[in-house]
Amino acid sequence: AGPSAPPAFLARARTACFELQAAWTAGRWERARPFVTDRMFQTLRFWMEQYARSGLRNVLEDVQLLEARIVEASTDRWFHAVTVRVLGRMKDSTVDGAGKVVSGNAKTPRRFAEYWTFVRSVEAPLALRGAPSQCPSCGAPLDRVDETGVCGYCSAKITSGRFDWVLSRIAQPAAYR
Repeated sequence: AGPSAPPAFLARARTACFELQAAWTAGRWERARPFVTDRMFQTLRFWMEQYARSGLRNVLEDVQLLEARIVEASTDRWFHAVTVRVLGRMKDSTVDGAGKVVSGNAKTPRRFAEYWTFVRSVEAPLALRGAPSQCPSCGAPLDRVDETGVCGYCSAKITSGRFDWVLSRIAQPAAYR
């Protein structure tokens, strides 16, 4: 285990976690766009569409983050990367079009562990603008980030890691490393 995540980084990671879970459950993946890389956005959108094609929806409720610990940090010529072991608890079920639970458990929370890797450009400013729920370029709300990751207020591509940390990978413990 590594050290606890610094507060500003942890705030960004927590916001990303809760926004991704809410977007996934609502079937509104565009809500997650400001927090993930292009590849991550497309990969998870593919899985969301697979559920929809099957007439199913994965529902994640009562999400609680119990711990976030940095387990790896690295830097190359272009990016800083930080992997966080996320421990939490949530109700996780899959429902059909009528809302009937077809797998999982909608009543009993289960614990989970995942490894979330965030990246940020080595050229990103150290002092970030605004809160994790604001555009890291101009400070505006994140309600106008388009599918390509561009802020509708300032036209900056905010999902490239140029301004702030963005999620690039989620791995289960068995797949980590």
